[in-house]
Amino acid sequence: MVKKRVAYSVDTKNKAVEMKLQGYTTKQVMQELNIKNETQVETWFRWYKNGETHRFHQQVGKQYSYEKKGWLNFQKSIN
Repeated sequence: MVKKRVAYSVDTKNKAVEMKLQGYTTKQVMQELNIKNETQVETWFRWYKNGETHRFHQQVGKQYSYEKKGWLNFQKSIN
């Protein structure tokens, strides 16, 4: 059986972070926003704490190469 990847909206990710900041547990956030994976909420919160909220806009499975490539092209264009 093949598992399908779930793509959450940027609004959902921001709401999850807001709820964590307000003191909600990860389980409460998951139930309220219908998020399937506990690690996903923790990852979004870690990205927020590290100032990496640009990652909220990335495609599923592109967490590492998507932004780096764009940043390198931007740097080349300004030099």
